[in-house]
Amino acid sequence: MAEDRHKSVEAMMEERTYTYPGFAEFLSADAAYADRYDSLVEYVLRNDTEAFPRKTRELVAIAVTAVGGHVDPCSNHIEDARRHGATEEEIRGAIHVAGIFEGATTIVTGGAALDLAEDPDA
Repeated sequence: MAEDRHKSVEAMMEERTYTYPGFAEFLSADAAYADRYDSLVEYVLRNDTEAFPRKTRELVAIAVTAVGGHVDPCSNHIEDARRHGATEEEIRGAIHVAGIFEGATTIVTGGAALDLAEDPDA
């Protein structure tokens, strides 16, 4: 009966605008983990509340992924932030704030992610 609650990994990947090599295969190995992971992502990142809207969540994700040196994930969150109404000034602001605390490599990562992210207005 619990199996009925699980989305397929393919359905989870279709809901995302991006994925990473090996990610779907990893989730496929453990349906219970995949279900819990997907629920957590929905609750933490994709939740859109008045107090903490999705745009703000994506700006935080940009800062965190830039700090971590993760260009591709940072770029993906830049695209998601744009889709949820973030301006270029807000996106750059997230990178600027992160760079103050973590240094120049954060700015380099954020800049590379901006270059990589597709700009729907370009």
